[in-house]
Amino acid sequence: MQSDHTSPVQTEQSLRHLFQNALVQGILQSRFADVGHSGQPQWLASDLPVKRIQKTVPGGIFQVSEQKRVQYVSAIAHRLAAIVNHSPKAIAQELANSMQTVSVHTPYEWIGASEFPLWLHSRVEATETGWIFFSLSDTGLALWLDFQCRVRCGAIYPSYNSDGRAEGCGSLKLSNQLAAVAASSDALDGQKESRHWQDLIWQAQYVHARCCAVARLAAEVGILSQQPQWLSSSSLRGNTELDLLLIGSLIDAWDHRIAGDAEPASPKKKHRRLEQQLLSLSQQTLIFYTANSLFGDMLRHEPELAIARLNLLQLARFGLQHLLEQECRAIAPEFL
Repeated sequence: MQSDHTSPVQTEQSLRHLFQNALVQGILQSRFADVGHSGQPQWLASDLPVKRIQKTVPGGIFQVSEQKRVQYVSAIAHRLAAIVNHSPKAIAQELANSMQTVSVHTPYEWIGASEFPLWLHSRVEATETGWIFFSLSDTGLALWLDFQCRVRCGAIYPSYNSDGRAEGCGSLKLSNQLAAVAASSDALDGQKESRHWQDLIWQAQYVHARCCAVARLAAEVGILSQQPQWLSSSSLRGNTELDLLLIGSLIDAWDHRIAGDAEPASPKKKHRRLEQQLLSLSQQTLIFYTANSLFGDMLRHEPELAIARLNLLQLARFGLQHLLEQECRAIAPEFL
């Protein structure tokens, strides 16, 4: 069965939105389906508390295990417990059990054809304290990365002419026509001229240009168009701390910006969030770029790993380009 629905969720694969949708379905199939705002049933995916657990947050309540590289948590059971006469533990367990069955009930009605395989490689768990955890296996993460590369085939695998510029691919060109980009918030208009903001934009532009340089070199050696193999014996091929930190920054960018499903927030909060995402993605990309010599020993001895990391770097380039052009109204330069 093919779905003709073309929402941002289906085309961009926001993992947070995927798990929010699953949570909605779990609630609708439980005895809490009629519980809502002011006694009225109202369950919108964007209203449900689902957040990705970041392994590196000092003093964080939750830590991501080695076997669960991508994990989200929800406190919806605690929210419901304040409304109904049930413990968070009982509510969380019932919702987890409900969500275990959603995959067998016409999934395309709530999830979209492209995201269904991700749900099949996800796991839902309820804890004694009422938290609900969603985790994505390495196979699911590989599917997500592969989907992003295939959707942006033209952006990630361009061809280059004799002077080193991209052909037939506007995403790598230094565009002077940015009139169609989204208008930023009032807070952004008021703060974008600050020195801190200018430094942040410059850093992101610098990293974007470095990613473009890597793409040009990859095109010269003939590996830019090779499709990545994300898995090695069912485990993620690039699984170092730096790989996972960059993947985490990419997931956050897709969750909160690129997939178009950012949580409602005040202009100032949106601006702070944009700063955090731009800083995180540019810094993690630069650290990843500096630590990996993709065209040396790695390409000779581990070509699959080099190609996977090259594609990861180009996905980061796309994320930076989107944040710069669409969110910051700045140019994403191809050259320094």
